[in-house]
Amino acid sequence: IKILRYKQWGANVMWLLKEQKAVEREIARNGSTYIVKRNKVDKYGEPTQEVEEVTTLCGLFHISKGFITKNTSDGSQTKTKGQPMILALWEECETIQNGDFVVINGNTYRITDKNNIEEYNIIADISLEVVLSDRN
Repeated sequence: IKILRYKQWGANVMWLLKEQKAVEREIARNGSTYIVKRNKVDKYGEPTQEVEEVTTLCGLFHISKGFITKNTSDGSQTKTKGQPMILALWEECETIQNGDFVVINGNTYRITDKNNIEEYNIIADISLEVVLSDRN
């Protein structure tokens, strides 16, 4: 039984490596380059107006659809809401923190979450939130 388990584990590792290479090729072929930035902090840990570049990554921008349910006196209403995200390689995202930001098509997006998909350290899905300005 132990030998069978080791063989299965080896097959899983091979499958993961194959999937990682497929995702890497797709991101390299169809992905865009994004520059992630962060506001510098002063000696008290307060953010300043100075901006520093955190990392440059290649990723796939996509919208994940979610649902919002609103309870009213007449019942409940369910609406769909799009969540902008970037799919990127985990190794390019390790230095990213919540609160960092990226500019896409002239719109600034704040990073709200970084999800290590399946905890495999292969790919990350970065959740974004539009920063409202006088432009939008």
